[in-house]
Amino acid sequence: MRPLGWMLGTALLAHAVAAQPPDRPIVGAVFFYWYEWNEGEEWGNWLGGIHNTPLFGYYDSRKVQDNFRSVLLAADWGITHLFIDYWGHDWRGENNEPRETTVLKAVEKVRSLGYKVFIGYYQDGTNFAMRDFWRNISERRDTYRWLRDYARSPAWTWLFGKPFQMVYARNGMPELTVDHEGFQEWLKQRYGTIDELNAEWGTRFRDFSEIRMNFSTIGFQRAMSIAYQYERWQRDWEKLEQLVRDELGLPGLKVSFDVGYTPFRNFGFERFARVFGGPHSYAGIFGQPHEQDAERFLQTAVAKKCGTVFFDHLKHRYADWNIRVPGFAYPSQLPALPVPCHTFDRFWVGNLLRRTDGVLHLSWNEWWEGSNLEPSFEGGKHFCEANLLYSTIWQLTYRDGGRETRDGEIGLLVNDWIFEHGGGDAATFTTLCKG
Repeated sequence: MRPLGWMLGTALLAHAVAAQPPDRPIVGAVFFYWYEWNEGEEWGNWLGGIHNTPLFGYYDSRKVQDNFRSVLLAADWGITHLFIDYWGHDWRGENNEPRETTVLKAVEKVRSLGYKVFIGYYQDGTNFAMRDFWRNISERRDTYRWLRDYARSPAWTWLFGKPFQMVYARNGMPELTVDHEGFQEWLKQRYGTIDELNAEWGTRFRDFSEIRMNFSTIGFQRAMSIAYQYERWQRDWEKLEQLVRDELGLPGLKVSFDVGYTPFRNFGFERFARVFGGPHSYAGIFGQPHEQDAERFLQTAVAKKCGTVFFDHLKHRYADWNIRVPGFAYPSQLPALPVPCHTFDRFWVGNLLRRTDGVLHLSWNEWWEGSNLEPSFEGGKHFCEANLLYSTIWQLTYRDGGRETRDGEIGLLVNDWIFEHGGGDAATFTTLCKG
């Protein structure tokens, strides 16, 4: 059976045109669904208290109606995509159904009212294989389950014609595969003779058998090791997608890994975007919102060029004293400044200026770490009002699916060779020019 085929509110895009941009921006947020509330005892199942008390009352994540209320509230305040913070626990909702099913029903109910809101997985647990990616399907891991049970819902998130999920850094990151013999054979096919390789590399190898994959050196050996590693990753991912097609009848899988803003493993920007898609950062930065502006711009531009989406991070506040020692606080306004710094607004304005395609809020409804965007007694509706303002502006000005920016407003030259070669100054690796 073919999927219903909704992707960001539009019909399923064919695999051949997967590089087309989304038709609307993605205002995403992580959705927490493990809380339970005993109305009779007026007691919840969290530990250590809460930071921000929900303005419209506590809710029970086991109930469709309570999830419906929370999702509807998020949609009213400008959220378009919610990603379930999935750990892999066997949490149950009403009628003993998987709680992910309960949340999906709530989202489908909100969509029946005319809201174009979507749901997806944020893989927080560690059950995502970062090596031999196809094992996520062959071993029937969490990804297999949601592809099988939820991906065909019109409420599920699809990106560029494929079901989509996010994967948290708790799982690690794509693992290196040191394969010296495979690397040597790959070099033989690329260069033909050892003399040709030595001429380009400036080396004196006597035979291909002397060459090893080496990510710590400087020069062609490192750069070619990186290129070969990405080809290995690409083959593994293609095997994963073939299993998805064969066993589940779906067109493949898109994933965004939580690897931050700097080049993945200092290997460069473009190869990661082409093989894995645009990354995201769940925690973002804990400094000023303008820090790493250059990296944010580069990730956004490279993702657009490679036909994917970089999910920039939004954080309006954060405090985790209840669950971590000594803990950390990220205030919404820095009190040391003589005037409010409007950090949340600064994150949003930066993304509007960069013409990004997607953002990810730290959380919509989480309480322990004080990062919930939902209205609260402590924070009121201020952040929701700002979110709705910027979300509305973004959606109204997202002309032609963002293609104007892709087609030539800005030309960007990214010298990834500095990262791949390993011997240059990363601070001078870009040249920007007006197109």
